[in-house]
Amino acid sequence: MADVNNKNLIPIAEARSRLSLVWFVGAGLIFLTLLGASFGNVFAGQLQEVWSASLPTVLPIVSLILSVLGASAIVARRTDDPEEGDAKGETFVRRDFYRLTFGLSIGYLLLILVSFFAHPFVTAAKAPEVTSADLLDELNASNLDGEVTAHEGASAADVIILSNLWLAPVQGLVVGAMGILFFTKKE
Repeated sequence: MADVNNKNLIPIAEARSRLSLVWFVGAGLIFLTLLGASFGNVFAGQLQEVWSASLPTVLPIVSLILSVLGASAIVARRTDDPEEGDAKGETFVRRDFYRLTFGLSIGYLLLILVSFFAHPFVTAAKAPEVTSADLLDELNASNLDGEVTAHEGASAADVIILSNLWLAPVQGLVVGAMGILFFTKKE
């Protein structure tokens, strides 16, 4: 049994609780960002593709957390021995592993959010230098409907869909660390 006074250990229930908070807040921010951008027509014509690419970035981990928290919320207690409770079989995790998992989680959630807000920067980096004279020439050359499409670059939806290239490997690391913390059984 682990030395409960060891400062290098943290109760696994506490680690799960803190990580759950990070993930539910992070997933909520991501969901609200997606919802706002969807209603704001940011993903014009690619709404389904964006949601299909975005939901798998957080739902598996949030589902894992919810299922483990739900399963551990159901506690069987013997009525004939009220002294024997949860404290007897408390499990601990090394603090450095908890910190690693916490850092991976925060970093991954921020990476997802950055992917949503990267579009203006990606577009600016890819767009050639355009002068106002070029834009006027382009507007005059259009068929008088006011549409200017020559310098659009990648759409916001394209950036989010592309972000799965770097999000997937990081998600694998996070799932591995979270799985260890959330599937460890009490001794």
